Amino acid sequence: IARYDLGLDYYPNDIEAMDYFDLAATWNITDGITLRFGINNLLDEDPPFTVSCTSVCNGNTFPGTYDPLGRYLFTGISMKF
Repeated sequence: IARYDLGLDYYPNDIEAMDYFDLAATWNITDGITLRFGINNLLDEDPPFTVSCTSVCNGNTFPGTYDPLGRYLFTGISMKF
């Protein structure tokens, strides 16, 4: 494995595990109306940086494994008639 001189002291395959904390809730307002909302990546953890990527890499991380977007909120409503 080639070592990259970017001031980083690790090899690209030495990426640490990450934990993300997500919150979600659903509220049945009535029998036909449901509201849902939540926060993904509540603690706004940054994904690990890698100096070596393959074609699946985006933004110097692996977006299929790690959350590159940071914290984000979502909401939705469902209605049955």
